[in-house]
Amino acid sequence: MRKPDSFRSESASDKLLDVIVLLLVAFAVIVTAYPFLYVVSVSFSDGAAVARGDVYLFPKGLSLETYKMVMQYDQLWVAYGNSIFYTIVGTICNVLGEQVGGIAIHRHPGG
Repeated sequence: MRKPDSFRSESASDKLLDVIVLLLVAFAVIVTAYPFLYVVSVSFSDGAAVARGDVYLFPKGLSLETYKMVMQYDQLWVAYGNSIFYTIVGTICNVLGEQVGGIAIHRHPGG
């Protein structure tokens, strides 16, 4: 780990590389964060504002109607139940499988 003031003592090429890396990381953060922020903004915006294309980064005409509509959809709760079931059963099966494999490796005569 370098010292906080070591940037001053670096060569010009090292400084340039640091700036380029910083810019690339900042670009990657913006490119990956914007779609997430856009979806969150659309979900809290009024449907008419979304249809007009007025929503970019911040919600317009704050509304929770979308969430009310989604929560009333019965199949959503079935999907959540399936996800929870698959997660629990899959985790149990994986742990048991790893234990059996571990025992087999541990008891192998050559190992």
